[in-house]
Amino acid sequence: MNIGYANIAQQSIRTMKRQNHTNDNICVAHLVRRNNSLDVLQTFVASYQRYESGEMHDLLIIYKGFKNEADKAPVKSIVDKVEHLDFDVPDEGFDIDVYWLAFKSFQRKYGYFLFLNSHSEIVKSNWLKCYSEHIRQPGVGIVGATGSYQSISSDCRYPRFLESTDRPIWSALVRKMILFLLRIIKCFWFPPYPKAHIRTNAFMLSTRVMEKITFKPMKKKTDTYRFESGKDSLTQQIVRLDLSPLVVGKDGRGYGVEEWYRSNTFWRSEQENLLIKDNQTRAYDDGDLRQKTIYSNYAWKEKGCPNLEMLHSAEGVGIPRFKRR
Repeated sequence: MNIGYANIAQQSIRTMKRQNHTNDNICVAHLVRRNNSLDVLQTFVASYQRYESGEMHDLLIIYKGFKNEADKAPVKSIVDKVEHLDFDVPDEGFDIDVYWLAFKSFQRKYGYFLFLNSHSEIVKSNWLKCYSEHIRQPGVGIVGATGSYQSISSDCRYPRFLESTDRPIWSALVRKMILFLLRIIKCFWFPPYPKAHIRTNAFMLSTRVMEKITFKPMKKKTDTYRFESGKDSLTQQIVRLDLSPLVVGKDGRGYGVEEWYRSNTFWRSEQENLLIKDNQTRAYDDGDLRQKTIYSNYAWKEKGCPNLEMLHSAEGVGIPRFKRR
């Protein structure tokens, strides 16, 4: 059983909601989307039960898009296996909008927030302690399970309608011109590689830092990409506050930006040091050597692993598209 404030006081969830938390308290917020399969939630809850957190906290389950209590019943039968708080939000906006809404609603109760997306899976005991020990260090602004150097502008690819090889030779020039224009457009929003950013799938911040972040509601998917890795991304705003972004590994170590690729937490080696899995890390795990090489190249270029020479043999044999969240 994970250690929580409710466990210590042996309180009911209803009493927990009235509890007056101090600024050192931690909220672990997990998103549950109505459109996801129950298997996704079962995976998270099973991992939460299996691995001790190592740190006192409250688990906040965010229900997104559920119509009523009857609609939530199948989900509740799973989450009620663990002590938690409930927070309902409408099926509007994107994940990051929901996180900020939860923060605004609970910022007076908690000093720290760890946000976990709906595909999260814990893989090690003392996972929360790994986060908290680093986020409480002076000069640290954000701690994430994964980070990347990837730039959307550098990875710009041909639109689907131009990818066919059954076209006349003159189309090659058109394809190159369109790709060039797309890169110019995207460069206004996304700096070229390397653009270090913490991925917003399992990340922790303090209330003090979150209050200083400029956040605007996400109107389209591109806005979420910009908030994660654009010129005014979450990570970039934290750096401007003279604070450092860290990636925390299963080994409990906090990695600075220049060491992220060595952490082997995201799209490199066997991701053997990953603390919390998600759908993107699973895509890498499930890929063959060729696919892993391509993913690794997206995130780390020449610092990637396995062998990037595989890219040459992969040309023209159906390189998979990068699936952005």
